[in-house]
Amino acid sequence: DYDFLHAHPPLSAMAAVGGLWIPSGEDYFGINDRWAVMPRGVADQYFRRWEALADGSLIPQLEGRSDLVPARLLLIHLHAQGIWPAHVHRFLPTAALRCAKSSAYCQVDGRWRNSG
Repeated sequence: DYDFLHAHPPLSAMAAVGGLWIPSGEDYFGINDRWAVMPRGVADQYFRRWEALADGSLIPQLEGRSDLVPARLLLIHLHAQGIWPAHVHRFLPTAALRCAKSSAYCQVDGRWRNSG
């Protein structure tokens, strides 16, 4: 869950430019896959990466790779769909992941704790 620390960037401004909007940061060897804003026309391509794996159409782009994490898979898929990089825009995030008390890993006061 996200805690919003400020208002979400205006959707009308994003819609005027079009394309896929992803917050800067947390790319983890690919592109941030935790939060995105997009028009319906892009949503089909964005959300069908698992179908592309299942039907085999994404497999040729993955051959020989040992660095497949979800963020990398999303970046490869967006590239294969012709969305990355031309139609991807970034915005400054206005939210952060909530730190749950029950989490073994959590950032507190700028330091990571590991109670697990």
